[in-house]
Amino acid sequence: TRLKVIDDELWLKRLSKLLIKNLEYPLHSVSGQCENIMRRLLSLCTKSQIDQVLGIIKTLSSKHEVKSRFLALNLALEYTDVKLYLEENPDAIAEMIMHTSETAVVGKHVLAYFEAFLKKLWLAVDGKPEPWYAFWIKDYLEALRSDDESLRTSACTHLTPLVIKIHKMSLAYILSKFLE
Repeated sequence: TRLKVIDDELWLKRLSKLLIKNLEYPLHSVSGQCENIMRRLLSLCTKSQIDQVLGIIKTLSSKHEVKSRFLALNLALEYTDVKLYLEENPDAIAEMIMHTSETAVVGKHVLAYFEAFLKKLWLAVDGKPEPWYAFWIKDYLEALRSDDESLRTSACTHLTPLVIKIHKMSLAYILSKFLE
């Protein structure tokens, strides 16, 4: 059953902000509990409330909030239309790729979200490679051609295995596009 308090929009905003900010908390027990509560809260939310929570997540722009942002996005992914999300956030893939070269602690959360996002996107295009590639290949190739060595390394060592895991022919496609 839905909790009565979720109908209070101010309460939803305050609780969401508190939980999302505490996903960054250094104690695993605190961040883990916040993650569990956030997961439960999202399961009780309506579509418009999910959109409000995504709006709150968008406000996390500090370098110190990257972990919280991607943990929260991963929790909300189940309730997100990925194609619509990319329409509303055209730089989302580039941002994910850029953050994969962050520290190991932050990068693993970005990579977990990126993999889950790409899998959901694969399902959203009915497993058709061409439309799937169209969403992310441009940003991926820009990372490979970047002057930033850590970004290039991250793309090769972290992102390539993710996309190959989703679609085995991705490496051949990436190489053909890279060599064009």
